[in-house]
Amino acid sequence: MKQARLFAFYLSLFVGFISLSSEILWVRVASYTFKTLPQVFSIVLIIFLTGIALGSLYGRDYCTNKKYDLYKVSFYILMISSISDILFLYLALTIMKTYLLPIFALGIFFSAFFKSIIFPIAHHLGTTSKKVGSSVSFIYFGNIIGSTLGPIFTGFILLEYFTTINTFIILSVATAFIAAFVYIYISRKNIKELITFLIITALILLFNTLLEDKNLSTLILGKKSIFTIENRHGIIDVFEIAKKGKVVYGSGMYDGAINTDLDNDINGIRRAYRIAAFKNPLEHILVIGLSTGSWIKIISQIPTVKKITVVEINPGYIKLLEKYQLNHLLSNKKIDFVYDDGRRWLKRNPNKKFDAIIMNTTWHFRSNVSNLLSKDFFKIAKNRLIKNGFIFYNPSFSLEAFKTSTLVFKNVSKYTNFVICLLYTSDAADEEDSVD
Repeated sequence: MKQARLFAFYLSLFVGFISLSSEILWVRVASYTFKTLPQVFSIVLIIFLTGIALGSLYGRDYCTNKKYDLYKVSFYILMISSISDILFLYLALTIMKTYLLPIFALGIFFSAFFKSIIFPIAHHLGTTSKKVGSSVSFIYFGNIIGSTLGPIFTGFILLEYFTTINTFIILSVATAFIAAFVYIYISRKNIKELITFLIITALILLFNTLLEDKNLSTLILGKKSIFTIENRHGIIDVFEIAKKGKVVYGSGMYDGAINTDLDNDINGIRRAYRIAAFKNPLEHILVIGLSTGSWIKIISQIPTVKKITVVEINPGYIKLLEKYQLNHLLSNKKIDFVYDDGRRWLKRNPNKKFDAIIMNTTWHFRSNVSNLLSKDFFKIAKNRLIKNGFIFYNPSFSLEAFKTSTLVFKNVSKYTNFVICLLYTSDAADEEDSVD
């Protein structure tokens, strides 16, 4: 009986690990595809929890029917689960965009459904009639450990070193190994289990080959990017687009174009040239968000500028500079590159003061963008400006974002689609940083 408890504990742990890891991947793919909207996570969670609920209910039926060998049931369910995620991922990457939503919904649902069938089975196998409470808590403890480690290991380690598609493959292989672990405990083995294992393994290898030439970029523009950088912070794609040149997308949304030519202003680069006219002299500048590096190149050429601090949360953009002949910026002694969240860095450096804070902010409707467009952030930024300093930021056509800055600054105006917030001597910052 002790062996059964340990088996159930490890099974529950492994399934929890794989299950929550799969959720992390589906959230990443869905957010990337649907413009990182805040609603995406909620929808994925609803579908995933529905799959868990129905899968657990379905698993109960196996436990109450004595004709089933629960070890065999677990083996077959895990083998099916090992192929489910990559099957739906492959379908998403090969079918028309019109059908993406149902494919994602089915992929997320079955990812949770198959794995959650195992959970009540693990409890049933590992629970003794004499110590029900102790057995249940022990097995549930294993599931919690796995569910905690899964997102941490997958989100911070696997996605840092492997692409999203490769991580899906890794989890599929891991699920097949868990099935092999269960196979050891089947008392009456037959050739069917072995054939099933070989067929599913062959299918995993087949999908690995089929997905090798696939790229998630097809999900957003319907074509493969010419250069892609993936890490745990997100996905950066470069597309070659007629009349626009090399265009960069960050985590599924337009992020800018690689261009500094005013005569070919495909990316509104005149806004960067305009910065020099707002204050003289401009000496110390903070830039939140590196993007393509085009703005940094122009700002670094302003004669009076002595220091530029660039805060970028995704170090992958440095590879973009190296790839597209802007790597001289990395050796420019005027420029300091900091890899951090812009808001967090400002709060950690209360003594830093700047003539200007430049933010070519991403779209106002994306997740977490309020970190840079909130009233509280503008108060923090205001206290980092010297007298007659300014903030020049992109509200991405949001009137609400424009209005928010007027609640903090008295002198606010627009230049094209940008907003400039001026801190005149008489308006010197007198508010304490908010704490949150």
